[in-house]
Amino acid sequence: MKDQSKYKFKVSDFRDLLDSQKKQCFLTGRELTPENTYAEHILPLGKGGLHSKENIVLVIDMLSKLKRYYTIEEIIEMAFDILSVKGKEYGIKVSRK
Repeated sequence: MKDQSKYKFKVSDFRDLLDSQKKQCFLTGRELTPENTYAEHILPLGKGGLHSKENIVLVIDMLSKLKRYYTIEEIIEMAFDILSVKGKEYGIKVSRK
């Protein structure tokens, strides 16, 4: 395994991720553009994630701060809670299986 402390996120890594994610946000599936795309760690560094190519995904700008500090599971739980409370106002109904 490479020394994670020396890893540098390169333009080629960004392009590889953009292609592998089919130019879609990792969390929402929304289109990624030069103006709205941020690279964030899957498991945030503050929660023990490594700074490595395997731990980086591309997300839209609206989610970048959330993804920086929270895990995917935490974001999904928060989204569920928001939809449970406010979803009816927008015609959205959610339930757990």
